[in-house]
Amino acid sequence: MNPKTEINKSDVTKIHSEINQILNQRYNFVAIAITIFGFFVTSFNFKDKLHFSDNGLAITIVFLVILSILNYFIAILTRQFRLLRTYLIVKELSDWESDYSKFVNKNKSAGYTASLRFLLVILGLGMLIVSFLEQYSSMSFDVKVLSYLYGSGWYLLIALMYLLIVFILADKFVGNSQEEELIEKWKEVFGSPNSKKDKV
Repeated sequence: MNPKTEINKSDVTKIHSEINQILNQRYNFVAIAITIFGFFVTSFNFKDKLHFSDNGLAITIVFLVILSILNYFIAILTRQFRLLRTYLIVKELSDWESDYSKFVNKNKSAGYTASLRFLLVILGLGMLIVSFLEQYSSMSFDVKVLSYLYGSGWYLLIALMYLLIVFILADKFVGNSQEEELIEKWKEVFGSPNSKKDKV
């Protein structure tokens, strides 16, 4: 029996609607991240009021924490998106999802998620660069050399920690969301005898 006959068409429509909603939510989080970056950069024009000149690094860390939280929520949505998507693939209910998955796997393409994560990395590192330049551009040369060497170490450490959070910790907290793993889990749920051999 064709798997397509085993599920109600209204359920397929519902799943596609949920996928579209999840994708929209992810892009909304990205839009929020871009807005936060814009606010961060323009806030330096009001640094006397917001004390950016005195607490630039601390305020930058606060903004990076906000970006990290957004990245965590995006990771949660990504797992949910892939959970629904792999269900459609295993049940052969969506030619587009199946074809897209095959294309990405065959061509080692980055897909949706990697581009969103790359953007968050660029925004976070951009904040650090802007903060660093603002902190040390107004200093005299004698003070700048020592402060630059001391400050650059802190900024580099924070940049590495941010990259660690974005690329590793978020996925660890959310759980495995790789499509191949999820496909195998769905096949186990359906009781497929060839779950280890079938590749979609």
